[in-house]
Amino acid sequence: MQPAEIPLFSVILPTFNRAAMLEQAVRSVRQQHFQDWELLVVDDGYTDDTAGVVTAFSDSRIRYLPGSHRGRSEARNRGLAQCKGRYVCFLDDDDLYLPDHLGCFAEYLRLQGFPKVILRSGMKSTGLGRCREYPLYRKKRPDAHPLRFFLFHTCSPGTLCIPREFADGFGFTEGLDDWEDTEWIIRLFARYPMVQLERATYIYVKHEAMGSLTAYRDGAAMLRQLTGVEAVMD
Repeated sequence: MQPAEIPLFSVILPTFNRAAMLEQAVRSVRQQHFQDWELLVVDDGYTDDTAGVVTAFSDSRIRYLPGSHRGRSEARNRGLAQCKGRYVCFLDDDDLYLPDHLGCFAEYLRLQGFPKVILRSGMKSTGLGRCREYPLYRKKRPDAHPLRFFLFHTCSPGTLCIPREFADGFGFTEGLDDWEDTEWIIRLFARYPMVQLERATYIYVKHEAMGSLTAYRDGAAMLRQLTGVEAVMD
């Protein structure tokens, strides 16, 4: 399938040495019911078969952007700098879209006249013997502003659909090793309006090698990283 000159969605997928899981993530984009998208697989300096996995799909809508190992924030920022879509979405290399993920965004945008707001889908997790569905944002809650809600509830860039204008010049903070996505989301919601959609279409896959389980083996290390995030936000 040939890509549109300006697709409705650009999906940015940073990856580093997860060729086996990456194949599933890319496949979940290709299996979308809504097909007006481009996928930018931004390689953060692979040493495995990442390039082979991506090129094997032979889909002109998939763009492979190789690079040196400089972290997820830099990889996402490279994707933002080169994407063409009217709206920007994200996918982690170990997560998945359900087949109606992009379609639920497209349906809302079409019915509402393509408004300049951030859209958020619901999110489910699977793996490590547990499945759960994360809370949806509700205005009637005591923490009514989205910014306050997401200070206390898990959110992923993968659940968001962002107008290209909002994303331009609004990159991820490079140099943060973890929680860089949380820091970015908090800055984003402090500036722009957000609409919560009802369907849970993003799958957060938990596994033994995921960064949130392996990066910090003790509370002191985690506290040091959180202190770094706080310093950046100040």
